[in-house]
Amino acid sequence: MTTKANPSCRVRLIAPSGYPHHREAMTRGVERLRNAGCEVDGLDVLDRVELRYAGSDAQRLADINALATCDTLPDIALSIRGGYGATRLLEGLHFDALRERLAGEPIAIVGHSDFTALQMALYAKSGVITFGGPMLGPDFGPPQLSPLTWRHFWRTLSAPHGNASWDCGEAMECDAQGPLWGGNLAMICSLLQTPYFPNI
Repeated sequence: MTTKANPSCRVRLIAPSGYPHHREAMTRGVERLRNAGCEVDGLDVLDRVELRYAGSDAQRLADINALATCDTLPDIALSIRGGYGATRLLEGLHFDALRERLAGEPIAIVGHSDFTALQMALYAKSGVITFGGPMLGPDFGPPQLSPLTWRHFWRTLSAPHGNASWDCGEAMECDAQGPLWGGNLAMICSLLQTPYFPNI
């Protein structure tokens, strides 16, 4: 891959869900980020295993809550994988502290799949904006990295505004603006009628 990250880009790994059962993929993901010029920390999360989770609830919760007390925030907080277990953490998130520390800060909190539960809760309770995007193992760590995924990840994070476009076949007049949120439909539905579901 020829796309380089900002040479001073700091990536903090977080593991709110499943443990890294494909360790080789995690290692490749870390190597690719480093080769792109990133400093990668939080590698200890790759060694955590408790049942099906990447550590205890307290450990996994601390990955997120620590963002509220960092002296220097990472540029990217990157989930290592999805799986199961993020909804178990929602009651323990420090929403007020996260809102206060992250408001207006240029940090990209990125993940998908099970991570959707955290994304919805952070948005609903703190107004914290996150990114539905690639994760360390499944997306940055396969034997063959998708050039499209890699290119669009860095392009999105460096763009001044988010946008989406597609070819719909027939020409149609349409111009829409507004908040875009969503993700894993099962996770979204599981949060209905809870305080963690964003106000539509």
